[in-house]
Amino acid sequence: MLSRSSWKSDLLHILFDEGKFREINKKMSSKDPLNFEDSKKYKDRLSSAQKNKS
Repeated sequence: MLSRSSWKSDLLHILFDEGKFREINKKMSSKDPLNFEDSKKYKDRLSSAQKNKS
């Protein structure tokens, strides 16, 4: 199984031509204007995912 960062990197290579992708805002984050909720609130799920990001 691929790690999450490896998977994302592979996906970017599939979607964008080599050398043509440039990340413009690493600090941009998702918002929750519709207040999504399932077993957890979206903002709690997002916060947890950001803490576990490698």
